[in-house]
Amino acid sequence: MEGLITDEEQNNLVKEATVKIYAISNSPDYYSPWKMLEMDSGSGSGAIIEKNRVLTCAHIISDHKYIQVQRYGEVQRFNARVVSVSHEADVAILTVDSEKFFENVVPLKFGKLPKIQREVLVYGYPAGGDSLSITQGILSRIEHQSYAHSSLYLLAGQIDAAVNPGNSGGPV
Repeated sequence: MEGLITDEEQNNLVKEATVKIYAISNSPDYYSPWKMLEMDSGSGSGAIIEKNRVLTCAHIISDHKYIQVQRYGEVQRFNARVVSVSHEADVAILTVDSEKFFENVVPLKFGKLPKIQREVLVYGYPAGGDSLSITQGILSRIEHQSYAHSSLYLLAGQIDAAVNPGNSGGPV
């Protein structure tokens, strides 16, 4: 049984790899294309993955001017930059130039899609607080659905766990 980890150990690894993302954005005014809208700030969640990268949702960093990330249980924020983004799939990959940000964390790996009716945990930082939220739910279906960010029909899972604004981008 060597190499197997307990549920509690796995939960701790996921917590350590879940990050809060802060973004300052400045969107264009499509009704008056010669000017920009007012600066706006927002936050979301992400997960540390291999090669010192952070996986998150594109809508969190859309029209960004400045991005910072903060690890679970830490006070310090680190400047981040976009490596790649797909607005169609609402996915973005960030990196942090400071190696210190990635110290002592095990990057999360992509797993297989869970089976229908399986219990899942959703990790993230919902708006209105700085604490990590972990909600529990059941995956009830996997099918193509319209993504709010792009209006394209892509694969999505429906779960009954609470996923509040700011929670998106975190690992499930």
